[in-house]
Amino acid sequence: MAAKDSNKVNMQDIQRTILYGLIPVAVLFLLGHLVGLKYLWGMNFTRFLPGLAAPFLVLIVAATFHPGLSAIISEALNSFRVSDNEGRLRGATFFVPFAILMFILFFSFPSGTVFLGDGNLRVNQIGHEETFLITEMLDFFLHSQLHRLFLEPIDLSVVDTYRVFSALCGIIYIIGLYKLAVYMNPKQSLITFLLMFSSGVTVLFFGYVESYSLIAALLPAIMLSALKVIDGRKPRKEFILWFVIGVLVHSVAAILLGGALLVIMLTNQNADPNRKPVLALGAVAVAGIVLLYVAYLFGWMNVNYYLMPILPVPDFQHSILSVNHYLNLLNWLLVAAVPFLALAPTMITKLTLAAISSNKRVQLALGLAVPAVLFMFFFIPRLGGPRDWDIFALAAYMLVPAALIVFFETRSSRLPSIVIPVIAISIFTTVSFVAVNYSVARSTDRFVEILEVSKFKNMFKEYGTLFTHSQTYPELQDRQLEFATKAWEQPPYTKVDSVFMLQKLSGLYTNRGQRDVAWEHLLQAYKIDTLNLFTHVMMVNYLNRFATTEDIVGLAETIERRFPQNAKALMLTGRMYIQAGDTARGEANMQQALELDVRDFNVLFNYGSHMLAKRDFNRAAELLKMAYEISDKDFLGCYYLGTVLVQLGQADEAVVSINRARHIAETDEQKAMCRDLESDLRFLRTSLQNQ
Repeated sequence: MAAKDSNKVNMQDIQRTILYGLIPVAVLFLLGHLVGLKYLWGMNFTRFLPGLAAPFLVLIVAATFHPGLSAIISEALNSFRVSDNEGRLRGATFFVPFAILMFILFFSFPSGTVFLGDGNLRVNQIGHEETFLITEMLDFFLHSQLHRLFLEPIDLSVVDTYRVFSALCGIIYIIGLYKLAVYMNPKQSLITFLLMFSSGVTVLFFGYVESYSLIAALLPAIMLSALKVIDGRKPRKEFILWFVIGVLVHSVAAILLGGALLVIMLTNQNADPNRKPVLALGAVAVAGIVLLYVAYLFGWMNVNYYLMPILPVPDFQHSILSVNHYLNLLNWLLVAAVPFLALAPTMITKLTLAAISSNKRVQLALGLAVPAVLFMFFFIPRLGGPRDWDIFALAAYMLVPAALIVFFETRSSRLPSIVIPVIAISIFTTVSFVAVNYSVARSTDRFVEILEVSKFKNMFKEYGTLFTHSQTYPELQDRQLEFATKAWEQPPYTKVDSVFMLQKLSGLYTNRGQRDVAWEHLLQAYKIDTLNLFTHVMMVNYLNRFATTEDIVGLAETIERRFPQNAKALMLTGRMYIQAGDTARGEANMQQALELDVRDFNVLFNYGSHMLAKRDFNRAAELLKMAYEISDKDFLGCYYLGTVLVQLGQADEAVVSINRARHIAETDEQKAMCRDLESDLRFLRTSLQNQ
């Protein structure tokens, strides 16, 4: 009876200590979701969801704080065993169905945009058939090969490749995490699993376009291997192999180096038994940081590119002594390590020197946690804290299994029911994060707010990226002027950037009919670079909207004089002359443009389109076929070629370009055009069969 009473008192003490960590997390949860505090970007995702999402979510989480309900949920999870008494997984009862369900969810709710993190860059790199990046060798190579060998041949995009790859990585992650949870705590493996699985790192498996999904998927397997090695159940070389694979997958795995060295030292049979390797590594870490800052001060080895400055500098406001740095740290933990924040008091109060030195698992936990903390604290977020959430969330995530290891080794082998609200807060934060990312409009709203909240440098590239995507996504087209204006206000970095953004602003104002403002931006672009051809193109658009035929002809003659050997310029002037009614002069310029550059898609396409409009089908077919050979990714190029081939009665050839046009059609209007053309093709086939 005394032992039972002692256990009861001990569990009450554990519950109370966890509550000390849970209450601040709950307050932040309320501030993020009910108040929508914009500085809590790691938790305020329901701010961007429909109106009732936040109160509904808060009510569900609040219910789990009721001791009776949390106890019922805890007992239900504990009674549902996913492993047998020896820790072997029962795949048929829970594991396999859950993995299949999660794969469906991973694949069905992908990230809606590619401008979260470095996604846009990765898409372009793979699209240009690059296969090697030094920072993420295996991950990038596997993505590029999956796309080139399997998905591109069936006309799937690079974004689709990331969607498939990340979902597959999610299955690897689930397998590894289940095994880790069962090994850490067989009797409460499901609760242990949910504490780790609820992390925002799980968002990486929902079609997230970046190079972190595979290393995130491998982290549980690497940690499990480390535990088994120090427990004497696996050879040391197995963990070393896992570590090397991790670093080859992505260089961020280098944060595991401290843990790797610790595993080697703890399993060294010839080591002095009185030596405390974790303390030795701690001393090395402190000395290393001091040396790095010495190198930073003297400008050695380009260390300033990676190491956080102590004080902010004019063009980069992130620093050790800046408030936004600590906001970043807090939000990275809210995204990926809510269970750590809740368990931190129980972890800290039991981490005595005796507890550390006497327990290899505790030493391993510190070997995993301390380098992760140092990485978050000292490594520069190059894109800005919120935009770099993915790489820093991986480091933050390491703290969760580390905290659980310390808890199981120093506190109890049984998690109390108070962890149910922890799981609820963590998992609902992750779910709302996925919901925001799934929507282009919502993820854009969040991205814009993040740029405003966390501005630490010139944001021209960021707003320029938003402007580019606002031209691509229908949901964002009404925001083109907003993003272009903000990009111009940053201001642009270079003369080329300035001209580009002025051209875009002029075009937007022209389309809106704001004649004076459009001309003001156009003149400003012209003064910066009088020989920029695209500025002249924008002038053509402006004159088409606001000027006379004589003005258009005058500008065409000016462009001819300035760019006499430029194929694009001559094609442009050819179109202008034809528009002004001088067809002979226009066609002469088009022919000259073709002779200057017979491999220019735009020259071939525009010349062929003109011949199609003129009903010179043979010449149009010749030019459009040449354009199609250069690129089959332009909808109108494929559509016009199909049209002219139907007119020529070449049904077998027409079907190829028509099918291609249908495959790459994006808008409802384009799809309707394809259906009409297919109807003409069927009529042609019927006519040919009746002859």
